[in-house]
Amino acid sequence: MPADRPVVVVAEGLTVYLTEEDVRGPVRRVVDRFTGGELLFDAYGSFGIRLQGFAPAVRRAGAVLRRGLDDPAVVEAWAPGLTCVDAPRSVELRTSR
Repeated sequence: MPADRPVVVVAEGLTVYLTEEDVRGPVRRVVDRFTGGELLFDAYGSFGIRLQGFAPAVRRAGAVLRRGLDDPAVVEAWAPGLTCVDAPRSVELRTSR
């Protein structure tokens, strides 16, 4: 993939299962490699992580959500040039009926 073209990286349903360092490394490599683009991922806040035991699907799967992200701007410190463009909260999103 040419590094001089914009790239979109989607990591939906992935980052909550990893430690912050496990996420920061790949993010840095993507930012270092490409001249521009967007990184899309979902995250839970720390409160959501603490409540994971109450979610039947999480309990049945035996999944362990490892980290919450309370301040999306923290991601900007992971690599020079990384900017948080948008961070909608699920409680603020409209649902269609």
